[in-house]
Amino acid sequence: MPHQLLYSAGVERTRRHATASDHPHRDLLLEDLRKLPDITDEQVEQLIAERRRYYAAALEARDSTGAKLNPAGDHPAHRYRPGTYEP
Repeated sequence: MPHQLLYSAGVERTRRHATASDHPHRDLLLEDLRKLPDITDEQVEQLIAERRRYYAAALEARDSTGAKLNPAGDHPAHRYRPGTYEP
């Protein structure tokens, strides 16, 4: 799972919240956040939207076949990679 999803509440809002926290693992989280590549709120929103499309396609495929999806199967939802989905 992409660590950029940690920023789902917004990049600056997440950083402020983590910095103000008194949680015992705060410093570990802040260190991990500093290691992440720079990302904008718009990029996080795009990542979340791509994930939603992916899972919607997977659920639709499951519903249309009436069978459980096989992770090793050759269904279009299995070939999805973030940034490449086209409805």
